[in-house]
Amino acid sequence: MKIMMPGISIKGDTENEIIARSGSVVGITKSRAVWRFGFLPYSDSAKAFGVYTEEFLWILADMNGKVLSEHYGFGTNLPERFRNVIDGRI
Repeated sequence: MKIMMPGISIKGDTENEIIARSGSVVGITKSRAVWRFGFLPYSDSAKAFGVYTEEFLWILADMNGKVLSEHYGFGTNLPERFRNVIDGRI
């Protein structure tokens, strides 16, 4: 199964878009994936790259990286569409 990272933009990201290039897949099904982007303040990544976000950007995307939905916040308050992919099976 091949999956492509969605192209996103993060306000305050570095010129070379390190946050936008550092997404992590946190859930995947046969047709959808949930990605998490962001470096929280005081995290190792924020210290290393000198940039951070106040909260995570969550992206629901298809396997080609097409963004279907986005959500700002933390994992505890994700919309059901996102949670269904994270809790789903491949």
